Amino acid sequence: MSQPEVVVVGGINVDLKGQTSGRFELRTSNPGTLQATPGGVGRNIAENLARLDVAVTLLSAVGADPEGERIVRETAAAGVDLRHLLQLETERTGTYIALLDRDGELVAALADMAVLDRLSVEYLQSKLALFRAARYIVCDANIPEAAIAFLSAFSRMSGVPLAVEPVSVVKAQRVAAHCGGISLLTPNLDELAALTGTEPERRTVARSAQVLVDRGVATVITTLGEAGLCCTTQAGSLLLGSYPATVAEVTGAGDALTAGVIYGLVRGMELAEACRRGLAAAALTVAAPETVNPRLSRAQVEALAAAPPVRP
Repeated sequence: MSQPEVVVVGGINVDLKGQTSGRFELRTSNPGTLQATPGGVGRNIAENLARLDVAVTLLSAVGADPEGERIVRETAAAGVDLRHLLQLETERTGTYIALLDRDGELVAALADMAVLDRLSVEYLQSKLALFRAARYIVCDANIPEAAIAFLSAFSRMSGVPLAVEPVSVVKAQRVAAHCGGISLLTPNLDELAALTGTEPERRTVARSAQVLVDRGVATVITTLGEAGLCCTTQAGSLLLGSYPATVAEVTGAGDALTAGVIYGLVRGMELAEACRRGLAAAALTVAAPETVNPRLSRAQVEALAAAPPVRP
């Protein structure tokens, strides 16, 4: 294989998703459906990039168990380079459990991702040739904070841009001290509030994102669900609405949006145009029951992005 255009460092795991067929009732059993699919924020971003014809390598860790073997097989089949993946006899492959209401919205989730603690600075140092050759590095906050700090410092010194996906309110705290080396940060509204100590309100999203820009992040793209996104840089903020979609479920939408933006930037697009590719990828993802839409393609994204987003 040729050198990757993008190197992703982050989670790869089994997604267990349960969706109720009626109203979700807490503290009791709910009738519904269950499915197991490959998941993990880093893995999802990498697969989306591969489906958008971007050469991508994933650095992550799985156990040497049937779950890990299945994820590796299916992710490689989607076009992601996994030659540098850690497969560990002593660890269990990560698992993410998501509970969804009948509309596909997340009610609660639990992540068992201890295997990713093995993504050490020493492991990343052994992959410096990959990082130096890449056009973009992406990491998620499932990895240890020391690894995020290493990638931030490498980006600052090398000039290879780094995008960071905060993952969750809790894990976003691993990112807070390393803003100076981050070219692109993609929090949702709750993660933005956790990173800045502000309230999670749409009306103040630009002001909150500016806090992170002032700390050194070049671009903050705050995802706003069906309301679209807010893109903030030193030049100001831009609000873009979402594309219409019939929602099957929302898991993976943010990962698709991040991948779509990176795809646009790697292909030399202006930031606003890259954001539109991210919104298009997200819309195509929420319309599918899978965490990553197996029918996602560059042609689909470009066709949808040719129309202006319609929701304010």
